[in-house]
Amino acid sequence: MKTFQLMSWVSRAFCVGVLLAGISGCGGGSETATPPASSSANPDEPPGLAELSAEDHQLALAQAICPVSKAKLGSMGAPPKVEVDGREVFICCEGCREELLKDPAGYLANLQAE
Repeated sequence: MKTFQLMSWVSRAFCVGVLLAGISGCGGGSETATPPASSSANPDEPPGLAELSAEDHQLALAQAICPVSKAKLGSMGAPPKVEVDGREVFICCEGCREELLKDPAGYLANLQAE
């Protein structure tokens, strides 16, 4: 019986400790997080495009999608630029680079279809 009571007390103490840790948080401060200011004038633009130079920003807007995944450029951060057959092409992420380079003509056709 004493073992059961001890285990019950330990369980309760553990739960209270977890609750207190969750309530107090690890940040300590009362400041609220402020999202970074976007340099993009259009709030509908993916935030990753704001990280590009003005020239690349316009090129990425014109291209709009990744030729490999067909994801919206800038939706996964700043889109990397790849040179394919003498043409600069944006991809949504580094994970698409290898696929694009394996079959450039096939993936570039996705851009012309849009």
